[in-house]
Amino acid sequence: MASKYTLEKAKGRIEELNPNIEVIDTEYLGGNHRMLCKCRVDGHVFRASLASVRSGRGCPKCGGRAPLTMYDIKEDLKITSPTIIIIDDILDDAYVRSTAKLKCKCSVCGLEFKASRNNLNAGKGCSHCSIKLGAEHRTHTYDYVIESLAILCPDVEILSTSYVKSTENLICKCKIDETIFEKSYTRLKDGAQCPACSKRKISGENNQNWKGGISPLAMHLRWGISQWKKDSMRDSNYKCVISGENFDHIHHIYGFDLILKETLEIEKIELKPTFSDYTDLELRRLENTCADLHKKYGLGVALSESEHNLFHQTYGYGENNHKQWTEFLTNRKEHYNKQST
Repeated sequence: MASKYTLEKAKGRIEELNPNIEVIDTEYLGGNHRMLCKCRVDGHVFRASLASVRSGRGCPKCGGRAPLTMYDIKEDLKITSPTIIIIDDILDDAYVRSTAKLKCKCSVCGLEFKASRNNLNAGKGCSHCSIKLGAEHRTHTYDYVIESLAILCPDVEILSTSYVKSTENLICKCKIDETIFEKSYTRLKDGAQCPACSKRKISGENNQNWKGGISPLAMHLRWGISQWKKDSMRDSNYKCVISGENFDHIHHIYGFDLILKETLEIEKIELKPTFSDYTDLELRRLENTCADLHKKYGLGVALSESEHNLFHQTYGYGENNHKQWTEFLTNRKEHYNKQST
């Protein structure tokens, strides 16, 4: 039986399933035919069938799937192991292979080391502290907990004299207003703080966390719009839409802080101090609504570092909109046109 797909339909389907794969073959012989492809991320040329791409396989050099950006990797570490900091000089929007060695630093002991994303995900972090990423079942010593929280939560004094497990509440005292409260080691290392301080800091849209969308929730929701970012890159032809050079950022034409505000209003959920203060159900609702609003307001644009910085120097961070972008784009194109004449 002849294949229901033509060459063009097969190419279109593969690129729809994985936008980072470009089909460069000139023939298609059916679902199991391994077509010649090129990875748009690292340029690797390989063969893949429509069936294999449909099952989730991608560029073999990227680890079988599209790699994460540096921003995504840093955000994952904030949740799974906030004591590990990536200090590599790589732009946040740059893709990183799973095997690439990244420069890291342990915020507990100060040790600097190199580790791949695969190793970090596997828990191979700081050898000195033996911190296991995401290993909540590990039994830490009382001294370890006190020393790590002194760095992670400098405004919190631990009054408890013993430690049993990461999910058991510790008696804490706020060094700012002396409020006594209880939080587990897990909650504290994930960013939980004194409830009185949290209430003062989170006071609606006038809070500085709204500017540019930099609250813990915003960081989580930004991590969840990877497909929107990929679609925006593709729509920009993987180049800065102003200079035509390599891009460094995906810019929200309609400000992310405005989308965050609308997301919370639609779901009738308040902005909370830490990511762990939200229930799983609340997070799912917020993620879905945020994704829907990104579709509503359209794709972003790829910008170089210099153009992205110039935009925000001109219009500031927060409450950015389509009118600002149209004006900026017009002015910058006029600038480049004058340079070329």
